[in-house]
Amino acid sequence: MWQLINRKIGRTTEDDNKLELKLGNNLITNPKEMTEILNEYFTNITTNLTKPSIEHNNMLSQKINTCATSVFIYPVTEDEVVNMAKTLKNKHTAGPDDIPECLEYGVLSDTQHGFRKGKCLEVAVQEFIEKIQKTLDDGVHSVGIFIDLTKAYDTINRNILLQKLSSCGIRGITNLWFKSYLSNRRIMSFHNRQVKDPIRPQVTLNDITLDYVVDLKFLGIHITETLNWNIHLQTLAHTLSKIAFMIKSLNEILSPHMMRHINFTKFQATLRSGILFWGGIKGDSRIKIAKVQKRVIRILAGVSSRTSCRNLFKEFKILTIASLYILEVTCFICKYCNSLKKNTQVHQHDTRRKLDIHVKMKNTETYKKSVINMGTKIYNKLPGFLKEIDDTKIFRKKLKSFLLLHSFYSVEEFFAS
Repeated sequence: MWQLINRKIGRTTEDDNKLELKLGNNLITNPKEMTEILNEYFTNITTNLTKPSIEHNNMLSQKINTCATSVFIYPVTEDEVVNMAKTLKNKHTAGPDDIPECLEYGVLSDTQHGFRKGKCLEVAVQEFIEKIQKTLDDGVHSVGIFIDLTKAYDTINRNILLQKLSSCGIRGITNLWFKSYLSNRRIMSFHNRQVKDPIRPQVTLNDITLDYVVDLKFLGIHITETLNWNIHLQTLAHTLSKIAFMIKSLNEILSPHMMRHINFTKFQATLRSGILFWGGIKGDSRIKIAKVQKRVIRILAGVSSRTSCRNLFKEFKILTIASLYILEVTCFICKYCNSLKKNTQVHQHDTRRKLDIHVKMKNTETYKKSVINMGTKIYNKLPGFLKEIDDTKIFRKKLKSFLLLHSFYSVEEFFAS
């Protein structure tokens, strides 16, 4: 099925014999010669990247968190390793106490995101944007420095890495095991059809002129210097339009059940990504995305372009953009924002709003549209029975059912309900 989908959206593969490599003015077509050239390139690419001015001894002497205890690896048999691997759960990186040992002792920096509980990439983007919004709200200038680490792993000094591992408790035979793994490495080159951006790596910040940019892509989100979401929404609208065309093409040959599955895995999943940050804004770009979503649901329902979609959203159990935003931003508040206080923690008055989250004053419109502020306002507007739920999974399920019953077209409509 996915091969059919990829053909419909233009992700077709070419025959390996048609691959070519341009080297200067020469065109290389021999696969073996291409592989040798690529192997030579990747073998020597880091030679000019590592600056001789870096003092490795100084880096090793810098203060880092040190784990007093050492990691001990018990002798095991091959069968034990295989049996243990079979019992591992997908995406489960914690120990028996649900806390990875390297995190339990604070060895890794708290700013590390991407593979830790409560530290997903969405949280990283939110924390970054929230800091900028707060500084702007306080009338202070804000600067973000982004470092391209494209070739970072190719320029890691082995001695520094082994010393870092030692400070984390990986010492003795365990450290030597890593050393043997990192020593006498061989490289194997193979070609595919994926095109990467030009490589512009740097190793240190010494004497490097920083390029000023008005917008950039950070963890999949297009961010501008004014925190305007038009560029991101234009890119998203283009992507969603292509998916809508694919859905229209497949709707004639696949069953309704399969089309519903494709809608959720392709369209809704793409729509959901990043909605936490732009879902609460107004503007033509957001309206354009809403029109694309309505076009898709009309295709699934087989109705004309003038048919109202509100009941169709309920029938197909698909959340509108506004409802999806309300769901994501509210669940984000409940799951990650433990520092937020409810009114009962601020004052002792037994009021109707005692279960509401305490709202802090904001000066700028940008900060008023922040994830925390919008999430707080939306949470406080929820029915009382939802705010009484402590379990985040049950809360999400009940909130989604509530939103499917209403199919809000805008956040303002939700506030007015």
